[in-house]
Formats: sequence, C-alpha cells, structure tokens
Amino acid sequence: MVAGATGRRCVMPDLNHELLDLASDGSTVAARCIASGTLYGSLGSLTAQGRRLSGDLALFAYVRDGKIDELWEIVDTASLLSQLGSTAGAAATPSSG
Repeated sequence: MVAGATGRRCVMPDLNHELLDLASDGSTVAARCIASGTLYGSLGSLTAQGRRLSGDLALFAYVRDGKIDELWEIVDTASLLSQLGSTAGAAATPSSG
C-alpha cells in the first residue's frame, strides 16, 4: 500500500482528498471522497501532462489492533477516462436522462 501511495504522489504531487462522508461499524470504516490533482505522467496508455483530474471514490478500511489491516478503494474510473478524452469508459457511465 505504501508503494502505491508513493507512486500516486509522483504522478500527481498535488493529490487531495476531500472527505464527504464517513461511517464506521465496529472495526470497519467507510469513507466517500472526491480526489483531485494535476496529472504529470500517464494513466495506462493515456497521457495528460499537466491536466487537472477529479473523481469520486469510496474507501473501506478494516482495523485490527488500532491499525489499518486491509484497505479497499473503489474509483470512478469511467469519469477519469472521460476527463482524459477516452471513450473506453463511456459505456460504464450512467446516463442522466
């Protein structure tokens, strides 16, 4: 997990998470956030040097002995791909009509 977080900071040094919702039940914590930042690199085969991106995500943490034992992150990838100009995620994006 640390390596992944470090890698994200390298390609998106101004990465910011805005916390929208937070809930917990026992040893499980759930959070809904908006992550945003400027991409300096690529996302797969798509490059977006200097392009600002923003996307919704949900985090689920499982805590054991006061530390995060397991962390799951669900990202709105279709929205990010759309912001990069890809139509690959268009089929997965819900319509508003």
